[in-house]
Amino acid sequence: MKTILSAIIALCCLCSQSIAGGSVDLGQITKVLKTDPGLWKHLDSTLNFDAGGSATRLGRHWPHLGGARIGPYVIRVTSKSADKTPFELTVHCEQVFYDKDGKVLPMKNGEVTDEIIKNTVRVGEKVISVSLAPWKEEAEE
Repeated sequence: MKTILSAIIALCCLCSQSIAGGSVDLGQITKVLKTDPGLWKHLDSTLNFDAGGSATRLGRHWPHLGGARIGPYVIRVTSKSADKTPFELTVHCEQVFYDKDGKVLPMKNGEVTDEIIKNTVRVGEKVISVSLAPWKEEAEE
């Protein structure tokens, strides 16, 4: 039993070092949202955005990008109408990974490979969808 518990704890620790949450400023989120100008125009005209949100943080095993943030992004928003009810806006993205020569590093069956992790020096992102959900107070951490 101790072996199984130790294995579960070790697995959780390894996973948390690989990809974890991280704070991100509004500028990084709007940069991705603006990859779809029509969507950005609608969101910007109807919602107030907090100054920052959260994103996926790349772990230190990414030699050139350890600590960088990528989508999905989550940010607290409120309506610009009289009702200021808070919502959680999640921005889902498609990532494109580039090597030092600017060449795209292709994913394999939609998965990030060890080659991508080792050789990526820049990530490009574009929004593919957004979702809106009720804001949960515990999400403010």
